[in-house]
Amino acid sequence: MGYFSLSFSVVPLPSQNTGSHKIQLFERDDLQGQTLELTDDCPSVQDCIHRPEIHSLNVLGGSWILYELLNFRGR
Repeated sequence: MGYFSLSFSVVPLPSQNTGSHKIQLFERDDLQGQTLELTDDCPSVQDCIHRPEIHSLNVLGGSWILYELLNFRGR
């Protein structure tokens, strides 16, 4: 398995259910290892977490957009 470069950003899509957005980022494959939960946008995942890399993620609520670049740019 690969890993996510930390030079990416995440943002939840607007929803009528406020407070329903949650995503977990894991340091290992298969949702293992230390985790960080986000409930709001993060223009730089590298600045939001203190992990060398992310290997898996789990969306617990809402819909999220992951951008390949910082500050919500790229695909």
